[in-house]
Amino acid sequence: MAAAFPVSGPVNGMTMVSIPESKGYKLVMTGAYSMDNFMNAHMAISKHAAENGLTEPLAIEEYIVTPEQEADSNKWVTNIYYLHK
Repeated sequence: MAAAFPVSGPVNGMTMVSIPESKGYKLVMTGAYSMDNFMNAHMAISKHAAENGLTEPLAIEEYIVTPEQEADSNKWVTNIYYLHK
């Protein structure tokens, strides 16, 4: 697991990783950050990806609408990507 942020150059004390443009799958999850929500979302996208030949994806979670932006957890949005390595 790693926290990732877009930057314009090296950051002291951090390991820089570049992820090239990749094909893969995207799932949009709405709702609270509960273990059940994340587990169900990852199970669904993982199953779909595996059924379509993607067996060792690079998984990325992108938090679009967060608790800091919206108090109602029903409106939180997370994009989950499973990319080809």
